[in-house]
Parts: sequence; C-alpha cells; structure tokens
Amino acid sequence: MEKKHIENKVRVKGQTPCSDTAERLPEKKVFINNQNKAMFLCPACEKSRSLNVPGYRNVGEVIRITYRCACGSSYDLLLERRKFFRKDVNLPGVYYILGADKVKGSMTVKNLSRAGLRLELKGEKHLKIGDKLLIGFCLDNNGKTVVKKKVVVRNMFGTHIGAEFCAGKAGSTSDKDSDSAIRSYIMLR
Repeated sequence: MEKKHIENKVRVKGQTPCSDTAERLPEKKVFINNQNKAMFLCPACEKSRSLNVPGYRNVGEVIRITYRCACGSSYDLLLERRKFFRKDVNLPGVYYILGADKVKGSMTVKNLSRAGLRLELKGEKHLKIGDKLLIGFCLDNNGKTVVKKKVVVRNMFGTHIGAEFCAGKAGSTSDKDSDSAIRSYIMLR
C-alpha cells in the first residue's frame, strides 16, 4: 500500500515526507465524507482541521498517509471513505433479541456512528446476521443521555457485532431523540 503525506494541507505524491525529528504519534483512521473532506485532529495539541481531499474521491480501499500538524507533531493515518464518522467509545449497555422470548444480555458499545455501531457482547450468544435487536445504553456526555434503538446485525466476529440502526416509526419521538443525541455526541469528538 502506497504511503502519501499531508502537511496541514493535501500533499502531492512525491513531496518530501515529514521531518524525522518531529514527534511521531500512533496511527489512527480518518474518514472522507461525501463532500470529499476529512477531519484531522492532532492528538498532541488537540487542534482539528477540516481539509479538502478531492484526490481521494474514489478510493475503494484504505490509504496510508502521514499528517504533520502546525505544532510539529506528525502521525500516520488510514484515510478511508465512509458515509459517517465512527467514534470509538466504551459504553456499557443491554440488548434484547427481538422475537425471542426474554433473551437479553450485556454488551459494550465499542464504536458509534449515525448509521450504526459495533458491540462487544458479554458472553457467547447465538446471534446470526440479519437478527434484530433492541439495544439500550447511556452516552457519557453531561446529560448521560439514554439511547434506545432497534438494530439489525450486519456482521459478526466472535463476540463483536457490527449493527446498523433500523429506521424508526415515522414521528417516533424516542427514535428522533436518540438520533439527535447520537449526532450531537459524535460531533463532540
């Protein structure tokens, strides 16, 4: 996989890489949205910057780049196209398997986006792709907002489940409230 460089702006292939004297930080993912912008957040100084990345408009795979912040820190990134930003979290909650008699369990939400989430189940449960769940968890924001959503299982890796939010009933206040809370929470980053 070819490595590209970004230094407070999109760098063209072949430009000089970041200085080896700058502090190197661990690699993380950055997502390209539908407006061909990516949000870069420096872990060292916590400054964020939204940059146009039109050269990566049609990426079908992850691209490795190096970003150098104005503070002098540089870090490696995986640039990926995704419809919505996914925030890493660690939020305990519960799930209920819809259509199954009183089948419930404990879970931890590991990442969260406007479209879905990744769950880690506590203990082995016999779920399959396509199963529908009702999940509940509290955000770790100031209001400790309670989120209750229906999801459908899209992929599974042992006790890790990738799930997509189901569209709620038209006019459902609790669904709209949960969607709004998730949107606001993710924007806080």
